[in-house]
Amino acid sequence: MEKPIPAVSFQKIPVKMTKLLRLTKDIKVYNHTKEKACIILSPTPIMSLSSINIENIGGIGLEKKGEHKCTKSFLSPESYRKFQLESSTVYYTALFLVNGKWKVHIIDRIINSVYYNIQLLPKHIDESTPIEDVPSI
Repeated sequence: MEKPIPAVSFQKIPVKMTKLLRLTKDIKVYNHTKEKACIILSPTPIMSLSSINIENIGGIGLEKKGEHKCTKSFLSPESYRKFQLESSTVYYTALFLVNGKWKVHIIDRIINSVYYNIQLLPKHIDESTPIEDVPSI
């Protein structure tokens, strides 16, 4: 008998030692719905130290490094996909194709892939908004 899916969008997963040591940076996205889903993953900026000023004890400069590209993938109903990441924290956006129209569940939510995978649940479809009704930020 299978265990029921938890009623939360994030599920704590057993973490392998290689993942804890951040030797692998990957995340799984599960679509537990009966609808086609679209997931967009984008890495958080990689920050590097650019300057230090200690004259009156202060001043650390950080700058963003590199170019970041989003990963966009479609998931069939009741499926999952594994993604290789550049960093352990990513932003994700989730959409569902319902009756031929795209509905947005969440936009730019941050997640730490060391501890969590993304679970798209049936209740998220009910919480979704048609894409044309989403206000621009």
